[in-house]
Amino acid sequence: MATTQHAQRTARSTEYGLTALPKSDPVLASNKVFRALDGLDLPGMAAADPRPRCAGHPDPEMFFPVGAADADNLAEATAVCAGCPLSARCLAVAQATGADGVWGGQLLAGGRPTQLKVAGRPPRTRAVA
Repeated sequence: MATTQHAQRTARSTEYGLTALPKSDPVLASNKVFRALDGLDLPGMAAADPRPRCAGHPDPEMFFPVGAADADNLAEATAVCAGCPLSARCLAVAQATGADGVWGGQLLAGGRPTQLKVAGRPPRTRAVA
């Protein structure tokens, strides 16, 4: 099943003109993503459209928070996306390609919305009476 999912993501990435990113190194992945955004043509995007606000950002790692310690980075990244005219398109592409990180103002894991996890504390599964 994992192979099928990988093939589907690769096909979607090719459709959107993106390249597959190594998941083992988030910093390397983030640098490749943000360099790619400078020349990225999202579906339905005209040449006169503005560039994404995150393209060329001096701290691309903030768009890839990994734990509760990165909560400030998450807030800053979503603020950058909030003012971006391409955030809806960016989110759609990220969801279609199964991306990780902050895209279109939402934190995604495998293209699905998620939340930062606090290390050492499991999520609450039921309400406390």
